[in-house]
Amino acid sequence: VIDDGSEDGLCAEDVAPARFISYQPNGGKGLALKTGLSLARELGFDYAVTLDGDGQHPVACIPDFLARVESPIDFVVGRRHWNLRNMSWPRLFSNTVTSWLMSLRTGEKIYDSQIGFRCYPLGNSDLWASGENGFQFESAVFIQAHNLGLKLKWAEVPVVYADSPSQIRHVVDTLKF
Repeated sequence: VIDDGSEDGLCAEDVAPARFISYQPNGGKGLALKTGLSLARELGFDYAVTLDGDGQHPVACIPDFLARVESPIDFVVGRRHWNLRNMSWPRLFSNTVTSWLMSLRTGEKIYDSQIGFRCYPLGNSDLWASGENGFQFESAVFIQAHNLGLKLKWAEVPVVYADSPSQIRHVVDTLKF
């Protein structure tokens, strides 16, 4: 469990026996993901499933997500359904723009460049070797996957938008992208 500067009081005892790493202050979503992926690889795992910690994708959905993953696995990414009933205008705008730009850049259809529900292959750390440490990291991974010749697979996933606001700064982070 990588805690990237949260203020909810989570501590190692709360997630035992899982390993717990905390960045205080916040080091960025990309740094947290790179840390977790590198650690999983060092521990000998072949794959890592990632989820954002905001509850958008219930942990209980992981077995169903993995059941839709086929071998051999290159890079599996969740695909949520976007609509205005469950997604705010700023999120919809940011996701649409960045996904469209990623599609142009990679020559592949990128349905959702910012979804955190993914299954990363850990065999080649070049996939997550990016200078991006913020929200742009997850989009940069698509470029790395393209450059490495990895096949993308999309798996439908549910999404729940609770009352907690997104930490992404829609205009600033989209412009950074």
